[in-house]
Amino acid sequence: MKKRYNLIGKFLRESFRQSKLKSITCCLIMLALTLLSVFLPIILQRIIDVAIGGKNAGALFVYGGVYMAIMIAIAILNMLQQYNLSYLKTKMTIRYKYLLLKKLSTFSGTYYSEQKSGEVLNIIDNDTDMVENYGIDLVFDFVRNVITSLFALSMLVHIQSTILCIIIGIQIITIVVQSKFSRVLADKTAEVREQSGKVYNIIEQYISNILEIVILKARRYFLTHYLKNEGEFARKGIRLDVLFSASSQSATFLSSLITILVYIIGGMEIINGSLQFGELIAFQQYTAMFIGPCMGLLKINESIQRVCVSLDRIYGFLESASTIVQDNKGLKIPDHVTKINMKNVNFSYSNNKILKNINYTFKPGKVYALVGATGCGKSTIINLLYRLWDVESGEITINDKNIKEYNLYSLRKNIAIVSQNTFLFDNTIENNLTLNNNRIKKEDYIEVCKRIGIDEFISKLPDGYQTQVGENGAKLSGGQRQRIAIVRMILQSKDILIFDEATSALDNITQEYILDNLRQYYENRIVIMIAHRLSTIRKADEIVVLNQGKIVEIGNHESLMQKKQYYYQLVEERSA
Repeated sequence: MKKRYNLIGKFLRESFRQSKLKSITCCLIMLALTLLSVFLPIILQRIIDVAIGGKNAGALFVYGGVYMAIMIAIAILNMLQQYNLSYLKTKMTIRYKYLLLKKLSTFSGTYYSEQKSGEVLNIIDNDTDMVENYGIDLVFDFVRNVITSLFALSMLVHIQSTILCIIIGIQIITIVVQSKFSRVLADKTAEVREQSGKVYNIIEQYISNILEIVILKARRYFLTHYLKNEGEFARKGIRLDVLFSASSQSATFLSSLITILVYIIGGMEIINGSLQFGELIAFQQYTAMFIGPCMGLLKINESIQRVCVSLDRIYGFLESASTIVQDNKGLKIPDHVTKINMKNVNFSYSNNKILKNINYTFKPGKVYALVGATGCGKSTIINLLYRLWDVESGEITINDKNIKEYNLYSLRKNIAIVSQNTFLFDNTIENNLTLNNNRIKKEDYIEVCKRIGIDEFISKLPDGYQTQVGENGAKLSGGQRQRIAIVRMILQSKDILIFDEATSALDNITQEYILDNLRQYYENRIVIMIAHRLSTIRKADEIVVLNQGKIVEIGNHESLMQKKQYYYQLVEERSA
């Protein structure tokens, strides 16, 4: 219970901070609507007993006019309230989604390798929608129902206390029944949400990897797996719907019982002359104002259970700690990186030792190649430098300062990486090259494209550089996508350039042409290449050979081939 109130309180504080004026306006409108509503039965009673019963036409028009004026005011205030609430809900939803997406980029490599993306999508989509649909409304409805029910109760005591005692008795039974339903509904709702996350994950995997699934002939496996989990989700959803229906029907029955008892007992009071007809009508309306908000509070409690499940998942995600501890006030990377030093670096992943006592220094003006068998630690070195993971022991320094002392954003901003898994936005070629950076002029990216050999094919496209590339560059070949990624990296003008199998989709002639033209951009930069092709490796100034997490050889291609050791064996195997 305490956790639930903490979540609602936190949500309210966030909502208020987003728009103080509209939040205050909503509160004032809510109070006005409540006060106007509770006066309507009094006006109606006066119309029946004073105006009609007293055959007073003047009073009839006066009270009728007041009633209509209140109804018009209520309609206008409701529209204003809806506008303000919609504004607050939309703003909070956008904020939550933005914070969730932003948070997603701050985790370590461990999170990215273990977290199921379907569960994250479920939080970003379903949970934020749940908060949008119910969150702010619930709070204002709760307060309004409390005020209305208390005022209605005071009026009921004044009009007829005998009938009120019966109403309260039945209402207590209703509250007990509904509270038991609420506890069960909260547990079942959490189960449905969890199962929904599993279904989302399967669908996301299927859509993201559809080509590989078709090639592997794994469609049947995925669809069977999907139907199994979707079936379980449907069964849990049906059970939840039945529980909600049972809760609603029990409340409806008890509410109807109260209504008929009011008319029976009130009718007897009128027959006996102790109650006027207008008072009975007013009593019945105040009874509805008392029961309705009380029932509303119970239903709000059910909705709060569901909203709190969503808020718990949202805040749980936003507040989850990353293993990459970052200091936002840390140092900025200097304008010129003079060296990267790895000192006694060790790293393990899942109790598997990946890097063992690595000592090496990268300096500007050279092209370095990291080579070795699969799993030897090449990509791990890049991931540690980029701080997707942190070293287990030892340290990595840039300009003699530990990279943990640098602001993480500044660190990553100064490292440009092109990998074999090239990502392109579903946008134009121009925007994929510049990433909407206004400082990059058209003549700049065209000049680089010419040197990398893609200007010719781009110019032949109907829309040239304004051509839409499709989702992840689906309209382009693998080689074209990689060359666009290389141009994009060059345009970023970073001090540290990393090629992780960046030319794997290119033929040997194209690769040679691009590598030769890239040389002019390497000056005063640290360039690190990971590649399996001999043609890529042999042009490096220094080749770092890794085997089982250790550096076993260092040198250029010719010197290493002359030694005829591990590097020589790798070259011979790949040549074969």
